[in-house]
Amino acid sequence: MSADGQNQGYVSRSVMLEMETFVSALCGHYTEKETPNHLIELIQQVPASLSTELRTLLGRKRLFSFLDYAATVAEVLEGNDYDQSSMAIRSLTIDQAVQRFREKTMPLDLGVSEDLSNRAELVALITQAQRKLFAGVGKELSNRRMTIIDDDAQLAASILADGELHQRFWMLLDRLYYQYWEPFRSKQLDRMRLMESSVNEALKGHELTSETLHWLPGHNPLRTQPELLAGIEKMGLKVMFWSEPIGLPDTWSITPETFCVSFAESGPVLDAFRRFAESISQKVSALSDPTRLTILRLIREFGMYNTEIASFLGLARPTVSNHAKILREAGLITTRRENGKALHEINGEQVAELFEDLKRFLDLDG
Repeated sequence: MSADGQNQGYVSRSVMLEMETFVSALCGHYTEKETPNHLIELIQQVPASLSTELRTLLGRKRLFSFLDYAATVAEVLEGNDYDQSSMAIRSLTIDQAVQRFREKTMPLDLGVSEDLSNRAELVALITQAQRKLFAGVGKELSNRRMTIIDDDAQLAASILADGELHQRFWMLLDRLYYQYWEPFRSKQLDRMRLMESSVNEALKGHELTSETLHWLPGHNPLRTQPELLAGIEKMGLKVMFWSEPIGLPDTWSITPETFCVSFAESGPVLDAFRRFAESISQKVSALSDPTRLTILRLIREFGMYNTEIASFLGLARPTVSNHAKILREAGLITTRRENGKALHEINGEQVAELFEDLKRFLDLDG
């Protein structure tokens, strides 16, 4: 906020949010299809054994938020120095975290009982704060989403000084940062500084409104979801424009004090996302016709000749050939010549992959 109470926004970095994105990538949240080449190359540098150990420790393949929550409680969400930020979190006990976060969330009037154990109270404070904050910007969280937030709150507690994952997690994260992330990050610093300078200039002297945010890319949440700005103003939140090295186009999160949003232009991340969407769309479109679905059903166990399918369905052979062509171009079947006839066979792996891709695309992995 400015001296006269206007929300003008500001630019900042967050090494903990960066590491959270890196951890999510290593744990399999992103597929190669939706990941830009520069991030794929970084992920491939990390030994498979290290990625496996991290996945085993943290569990599900999804976009994590536990470092966001832990950094918020430790008051280092806007930290640019890994040593300082990580030390503030790893030296904080669960009891200290409860005291800090209860005080920070008092204006939200969460109604969380103080009779709970320290850990249960911290988890409840984080989950209820997220529910109320999202509601404040016009987003009602589903039960499924609340379960994911609860899981992340549990993880946040587990990496604090007296948490059960403390030693193993920080040993892994230190190695990931110093051996892999820091070298990658250093190569992006010039680009980050240039973007920061540009955004600072755009923000100078302007209150945040839909009109003054015209400089943001059209896909940015603050442009596409006007209810966010209304909620931010109503709750008196600061707006932090997150400068990060990956090029995230539309990532945002919310704390009791701050709305944090990335602001990258259309680039490798968004391009990879669009290619992924187009790939899924082509395959889903191929399945949108009941005849083509029936053909897949017919050949689910054994291949069938074009003439056999035509006879079974009571269709002309050219019609079946056209349907098969669409399925083949989507990668869902293969066709080969056998005894002078076209034999169609299901590509089971590609069909299964389509459903996995769709789950990932819609964030249904949790």
